[in-house]
Amino acid sequence: MTFFRRLAATARLWWRVMRMQRVTRDGWFYLAFTLAVGVAAINTGNNLLYLVLGLLVSVLLLSAFLSETVLSRLRIEREVPPYGVAGQPFRVGIVVHNRKRRLASHSLVISEVGIEGARTYVARVGPGESVRAYWVGAQPRRGVMQLAGFRITTRFPFGLFEKNREILVADRIPIHPAGVLPARAAELLPQSPGVVPLPAPGRGLDFYALREYRQGDDLRQVHWKASARTGRLHTIEKEREQQRRVTLLLDTRGAASPEALDGAADLAVGLARRLIAEGCEVGLRLPDDEVPPGGGRAQILRIADRAARMLPAPASAAAPQPFPGTAGVVVPLVPAPPPLGEERPPAPRWIPPTEGRLDLHGTQRLAVFCALGLALGSLAISGELATALALPFAASALVGFFRDRPLLGPLAANLLTLVVFLATALAVVALGLDIMLVAPGFVILLASVRLLARRGAGDDFLLLLMASMMLAGGAALTGELSYGLLFAGFAVAGTIALATTHLRREVEAVAGAAASRAPGTVTGALLSLLGGLSLLVLLGSVLLFLSFPRVSVGLLARKEGPVVGGGGDRIELGGVGVLKDDPTPVMRVRFLGGEPPREIYWRTT
Repeated sequence: MTFFRRLAATARLWWRVMRMQRVTRDGWFYLAFTLAVGVAAINTGNNLLYLVLGLLVSVLLLSAFLSETVLSRLRIEREVPPYGVAGQPFRVGIVVHNRKRRLASHSLVISEVGIEGARTYVARVGPGESVRAYWVGAQPRRGVMQLAGFRITTRFPFGLFEKNREILVADRIPIHPAGVLPARAAELLPQSPGVVPLPAPGRGLDFYALREYRQGDDLRQVHWKASARTGRLHTIEKEREQQRRVTLLLDTRGAASPEALDGAADLAVGLARRLIAEGCEVGLRLPDDEVPPGGGRAQILRIADRAARMLPAPASAAAPQPFPGTAGVVVPLVPAPPPLGEERPPAPRWIPPTEGRLDLHGTQRLAVFCALGLALGSLAISGELATALALPFAASALVGFFRDRPLLGPLAANLLTLVVFLATALAVVALGLDIMLVAPGFVILLASVRLLARRGAGDDFLLLLMASMMLAGGAALTGELSYGLLFAGFAVAGTIALATTHLRREVEAVAGAAASRAPGTVTGALLSLLGGLSLLVLLGSVLLFLSFPRVSVGLLARKEGPVVGGGGDRIELGGVGVLKDDPTPVMRVRFLGGEPPREIYWRTT
């Protein structure tokens, strides 16, 4: 029973890891290369190729498990504005809470479900912390913007797999009409807006009557000419004033669709804004709804909010009538005004960290070139690397490191790649050279061309893939102990380069190419994470290397020419072994004195 429980628990774990997992384009390239190295290792039985295979597989496993960890125990809240205005940008805030105790979440792309381009990027959310971000959007017409929920996507740590999770958080944002008045809108306004004098004494501005001065009257209102003529003090009395009250009448029964009301809604908001600015109290009446008269900015927002949600009324509804004591202003159904600006998708935003001096661009570039140098070194110690290949690669690396702009255009780079491919094919087919010796040179020349045409982090991923090919070539051609040191260095530098390449691509996709150069984009926490990832990859490589079964099938072995093989058969410790299924030599032996004996045995432990 315990066995079946463990089996079920393992199945549930793999389901959580692999659910909603998508292999990216870079991931397919990486999987294809891993498969090729696996075939080469099984075909030759080369232990060092098994070591490289362990490195590649450990990166895959770590990527799959970390993507699940990144998305677990996250809670997201939305901070919506009270309203938006058609054609004008508005900002929607997002708060990400990480409820994990010890593990941080990295490289999160949070997008609104069903809204194209409404997304933001969160670089890191520490354990138990909350991070605020936002996206900026604009809607071309009035209405109510429905927000259904979030989709959290991550390609962390290496960009090989994309995993997402959806969280339903419903919200809505009313999009008010812009309120742009046409030139003929003045014809709709009442002739005497603002305040209206009443035939009664008060504190207005217009003259009402003269009367005798009373104790407490304002001396500034004394009419001195009348006082001098009569010999008694007279004061001026003004007419009382009251605010004009207006009802905007909008008959929506004749509209065929909500879009047909956009022009009338825009006109109603514009009229309300002008009348309230002139001192009027303004109300709105529709066949199926109303906004009582009022003044001030709050009344404008109330009218705009109702205009944003306005729909055609049924034909059976009564026509709108003015509020008692108000003047009616009929708002006609007019065509919608042209948009204020071009419709554009929401702009994603990223709030970069402010601590530290290191930038992501420089850190990633240094790690990539360190990985390239270590991979080239693994080929150099084999003795099979020609100087004619090493020098162009070194020159291209120097140009690529110190020059930000590419030296070669896309057309020139493609032509050079084609020339390199044809030259390699000619060397193998026509000259009969061993493909094991020609392939590393082909990869070095490809990397040299890519270094001269390097444009961004996408090219850097291809360079890292070529560096891994060089590492595999070194494993196939060398048996030096120093390869182990170069392999360990590549496992560390390559892991850091792969992770920072992914992070740089995510940051630049959201905030532009200059964002990755900002100081503080590489923090102490990120450096600690990168160091931990590299150590995990190195340890995983060793463990997988020790756990791989050693087989050597020799399916792709050449019948003529040198063959590189490995000890795939079981050989008892202390005995003399013979490879039963492949009689070809499995290592190079240099005899320093004289001819070798007729029979040579390989003793292995």
